[in-house]
Amino acid sequence: LLQADALAPAPAAGSPWKVLVADDEADVHAVLRLALQEVVIEGRGLQLLDAFSANQAKEILATSPDIALILLDVVMESERAGLDLVRHIRDELANRTVQIVLITGQPGYAPQREVISQYEIDGYRLKSELHGNQIFSQVHTAIRTYRLMREQEQLQHDLQLKLRQLDEAVGALRESQANFIRAQSVAHVGSWNYELASDEMHLSAETCRIFGLPEGTVGSSRACLARVCVEDRAALEAAWQRFLLRGGSFEHEHRILVGSAVRHVRHRADLSFSADGKPLRSLGTTQDITERKQAEAELRRSNAELEQFSYAISHDLRQPLRMIASYLQLLGTSLAGELNDEQSSYFGFAIDGAKRLDRMLVALL
Repeated sequence: LLQADALAPAPAAGSPWKVLVADDEADVHAVLRLALQEVVIEGRGLQLLDAFSANQAKEILATSPDIALILLDVVMESERAGLDLVRHIRDELANRTVQIVLITGQPGYAPQREVISQYEIDGYRLKSELHGNQIFSQVHTAIRTYRLMREQEQLQHDLQLKLRQLDEAVGALRESQANFIRAQSVAHVGSWNYELASDEMHLSAETCRIFGLPEGTVGSSRACLARVCVEDRAALEAAWQRFLLRGGSFEHEHRILVGSAVRHVRHRADLSFSADGKPLRSLGTTQDITERKQAEAELRRSNAELEQFSYAISHDLRQPLRMIASYLQLLGTSLAGELNDEQSSYFGFAIDGAKRLDRMLVALL
């Protein structure tokens, strides 16, 4: 297919067809202008461009890539100037759509059979045939061929563009799918699609990992239920039946057994219904919440230990402090008449310190 940036601009709708006459004889230009001046092809006239050498023709081709037809003399500044220009157009410019008709007054320099077999040309005319119906028919055929080739080229270009866009879309879809799979793996969240009529459950890769199943497994409700811990099956089945009867959203937590390991999972799902209201399929997610459950259990254990510690502080530390404060008060009272002011203040400091420590312990509880 052609590259998108290699497509030459098409002639504007309604604009004349461009025809390049490349010949070193002015009489040939005059004859062709006279023969073609009133020609109209598919509602469009002709615009004749004049080049009197192969080099001049190259310059015109560089600025006018939408030329439809070249009427090309073989012998100009050299005996093979025209044939060399054909090579330049087809090979260097990679222009395969422009129609090239060789015109020559010396057929011996470029025999028709040899030229047609060795060069990519589209017609061959002697200069003596530039009058009347022969050149008229040749130009008509060439212009129509050019138009068809341009349309085919445009179709190829559009097809390539569509294919490139499709490749980009497929690539983006694959990347999105890969990101989705990675996200499911990181979050420990898998997805599934359950067809009620066929009892087929299509599981994502992460859901298969959670249940300890081979990737790509197509399971059934019975096979998945077999993974559920026996103690949790009745509650799960009851919740699922309520979901099928009432619709809405399904959310349930239970344990599964994978080998010898117990995992905790949470399901969330929605139903889709037929036109008559019957449930057809369920789309849902399954999250591995084992780590969360373990963290919750660890938190409960820590809270229990903290409560025990609080009780120990309350019973084992505060009680002795209260006794110390009480005995100091009794001792201070019994010795009140025997203590001087400094000694009495020491008792006060000790009692206040015990009370402050008790208040600090209360604040910690």
